[in-house]
Order: sequence, then C-alpha cells, then structure tokens
Amino acid sequence: MNMSQTEPTILGLTAAQFTSLAKRAVTEAVQSDVRAGIAVTGFVDGEVQTLEPSDLRLSKFLQDEQRLIRYP
Repeated sequence: MNMSQTEPTILGLTAAQFTSLAKRAVTEAVQSDVRAGIAVTGFVDGEVQTLEPSDLRLSKFLQDEQRLIRYP
C-alpha cells in the first residue's frame, strides 16, 4: 500500500509557518506593551520574570522593528 505523506498542518499552515506566525505575534505584543509602559511577564534566563518597560533586556524589541520574524 503506497500512501503519499503530506506535511501536517495547523489551521492550514505548516508547523514552520505556524511557529513563525506565533513568534511574530509575541514580538508585536511585547513591543506594544513596552511602548505603552506596561510591564511584561515571560520566561527569561530560565525563570518566569516580570520586566518593567525600562529594563534593558526589552530594548531589543524596540530598537529595530525590522527584525520581526517574517511570515513565509
């Protein structure tokens, strides 16, 4: 029996496309919150931390918006 294999999809997207879309959404959400002066909570340096908008570790999200992951 010869069954052709197809790549699994999530909402019609390949796993790589879905991952890229999720990364972009998270990046844009962090940018938006930091610009609005809202602290963000996430997994940082191996632990869950809340970072204030002034935290230098968040500056990379605002310095170069061109680095957003591109949706394929």
